[in-house]
Amino acid sequence: MKRHIKSFSRKELKMTDEENRHFFPLDKYIRNIMEYNKGQTRFSNNDKENLKIIIDNLKASNEKDSFHLDISGTEEFLFVGQTESQKRLLKMYGQEICLLDATYKTTKFNLPGFFVCVNTNVGYSTVGCFITADETNASIKRGL
Repeated sequence: MKRHIKSFSRKELKMTDEENRHFFPLDKYIRNIMEYNKGQTRFSNNDKENLKIIIDNLKASNEKDSFHLDISGTEEFLFVGQTESQKRLLKMYGQEICLLDATYKTTKFNLPGFFVCVNTNVGYSTVGCFITADETNASIKRGL
């Protein structure tokens, strides 16, 4: 963000005096402003509640997309998502082979993310994703 502010101040506003904190703020001020604005976009201080609201909004925005969230205490955490276009690609190209790709330690929560991919006429495309609490066979099976 600091780089963008500096570039904008120099190129667009033609400011050269880097001692002017209005146009070249300290890292501390940038962090404070970003944290304040991030807090303004949250629905709740509870991450699970925020996620539930976001998923409900996604479901409402397009009825043909599929999203599932299980944060109940009876089962482990599970999020599954697939858009209408991903469904179409899976139906067209997923008849022979599908690949499962995983990512780890990409967020502050230690949750593995899995991506189902197919080889289309232009390369590999993601046709669905899911996030589980762990990477056990049972969790992956549940996600698929």
